[in-house]
Amino acid sequence: MVKAKLSKKQLTEADEFITLTQRAYLFASDHARKILYAVAAVVVVVAAIFLYQWWQRDKEAKAGRDLSAVMAAFQRVGSPSQEDYRSFLPKFDEVSTKYSGTPSGRLSLLYKASVHLRLKEFDEAIRAYQVFLEKGRRKRSITPSLSRASVMPSKARKTMTRPSNPIKRSLISGMAFRWRIST
Repeated sequence: MVKAKLSKKQLTEADEFITLTQRAYLFASDHARKILYAVAAVVVVVAAIFLYQWWQRDKEAKAGRDLSAVMAAFQRVGSPSQEDYRSFLPKFDEVSTKYSGTPSGRLSLLYKASVHLRLKEFDEAIRAYQVFLEKGRRKRSITPSLSRASVMPSKARKTMTRPSNPIKRSLISGMAFRWRIST
């Protein structure tokens, strides 16, 4: 083991670690109230973020339950008469207005447009699809894309007349919106 010789001058110099620690302690004791306020502000901000995220998850869970209840009833419709489909429009409206900031609320707009399409209310269906696309553009959690999957049963599509508007034609011919929820 090598023993290093230290001079008296080196022995009397202040240790850097002790000096730094002492300076930090003095700073903290001089500014204790400001440091306490800063820590309290950080805790409040973190708690607010946590509560907001919890509230959003709870709101989305309620929206998902309401939308799935409406969708289950919608899919159980035995005889697809216009009155049966028309009765679902206020239910989809309720979900979309009550839970407007959630993906399920925006998705109810898509199903509302689908109901308008089944009722052969093409102008309302186009408006509802455009509202859905506009809300989906602002919140990028739902990404609409075109697919060949149809919203309507094939028998209903065959019995419909051909509209003159190209958007209406594409909606009827099977171009429907498929959605994907991104996290």
